[in-house]
Amino acid sequence: MRKMTQTDWLIVGGLTLLAGILRFVNLPHPKEIIFDETYFANFAHNYLTHTKFFDAEPPLGKFIIAGGEWLFGYNSDGWRSMPALFGTLTVPLFYLFTKKLFGGRLIPLFAGLLALLDGLLFVESRTAVLDGFVVFFNLLTYLLFFMSLQASSRKRSVWWLAATGVSLGLALSLKWITLAFLGPAVGLLLVLAFAKRRRIQKFFKVRSAGALFDAVGATVKNLQHPLTYVALLGVLPLAVYYPIFAAHLPFDSTGQGWLQLHQTIYNYHHTLKATHPYGSAWYTWPFLIRPVAYYFKTVNGQWEGIVALGNPIIWWSGVAAMLYVVWKFVKLRSLALAFIILAFLAHYGPWTAIGRILFVYHYLGGLPFVFIALAVALRDYWHWRPKDTSAQVLVWLLLFAGAVTVGALLGRSALGMLPGLVGYGLGGLLIGAPVAWLVFNDWPKGWRWGRKQVVVFFGICVLAFIYFYPIWTGIGLNTADYLRHMWLRSWI
Repeated sequence: MRKMTQTDWLIVGGLTLLAGILRFVNLPHPKEIIFDETYFANFAHNYLTHTKFFDAEPPLGKFIIAGGEWLFGYNSDGWRSMPALFGTLTVPLFYLFTKKLFGGRLIPLFAGLLALLDGLLFVESRTAVLDGFVVFFNLLTYLLFFMSLQASSRKRSVWWLAATGVSLGLALSLKWITLAFLGPAVGLLLVLAFAKRRRIQKFFKVRSAGALFDAVGATVKNLQHPLTYVALLGVLPLAVYYPIFAAHLPFDSTGQGWLQLHQTIYNYHHTLKATHPYGSAWYTWPFLIRPVAYYFKTVNGQWEGIVALGNPIIWWSGVAAMLYVVWKFVKLRSLALAFIILAFLAHYGPWTAIGRILFVYHYLGGLPFVFIALAVALRDYWHWRPKDTSAQVLVWLLLFAGAVTVGALLGRSALGMLPGLVGYGLGGLLIGAPVAWLVFNDWPKGWRWGRKQVVVFFGICVLAFIYFYPIWTGIGLNTADYLRHMWLRSWI
């Protein structure tokens, strides 16, 4: 169930191709520096011009951006090419990691599609900022960790674990918050190490240690000596991190040594009192209350804006999905679900204790596990056959209303030259008709309502992606249409 087949690789290839097309098309627009590119694009250029500066983050992200600037020049193509490349590769990582964790094909496919259709991941991968790199190396670290647990031999397990340590070191070289990986990783290792204890088995509602290993595809022989984990997940990441950070020291304008500069960076973040109109509290992020405007300009009477806004259909559904996964874990005590919940808390929880100004993109550490939780919920709904169909009738009504609403908004945008009611009506009709047809038609043969509803849900996600695409890429809209994309006043 967890081995990659030819079909799996075809899906991975398709996801990668689609992600690449979306991220690289019209990538240079706008040609000027936007939002925090003023720091990271310029910092990357400083490495190429041997200019000293102060940076409050580890240097790897700027090194990577500098690689794009070295290849394509100091322009928007240069400083955005590497974020777009890593953002493209992030989408198949969702599939690969989820495949290792849950097996099968539906959950990985759904997770990959959700990542492909999200707006915040999309914007971050088309902007010279650091958080897209963080998501990539976080997912890569988790994937390699599970490759170690599921390796075919103990020797290969050690090599995969070493690769995990290297990836963790690279992640730390981007942002220190990636250290959160150790929480769920150590938690899982402790459960597996004590899998023979009756209390552990009773808590997870299993009758043998083997059932716990099977839940995450691990094998007993791949559990290493504790000192091996200390060496490969503790010492090795630091061994990777140290020379990367040391390479930055000749460019540091403070002239401090390795330890002193770390203290200065820590103090900078710890004492930062700056405010920002697009700052937001951590508890608002899952509900998409306050996105960040990266760019805004009036061109020929039209508004061009880039808003770091998640796909609202996915994000708001993700809140319900996380609650569902918690409920399902309480009921079934699945170790795989426990890992998803713990990983989400490990990457999201630390922000609750940070007093400095925060932004919605800080949620990107925990967001992948929200997508995976939603993929789990959609997989379960795909197979759901309730005795009473009234619940699914209600879901059909909600999905139909959602599809018609987004379709009407799309129609109003696309048919802007026509009267407003005509545009809304045509758009709603064009989208609502196939949904209604799917309800009453037996095709695809043998498909129950649950499967059709999941397809419609992804259809609405696609519609939302198309609808918000202009404000994710800076395409000009007339004032009224731009404001119609601001569903909440707090988005403006």
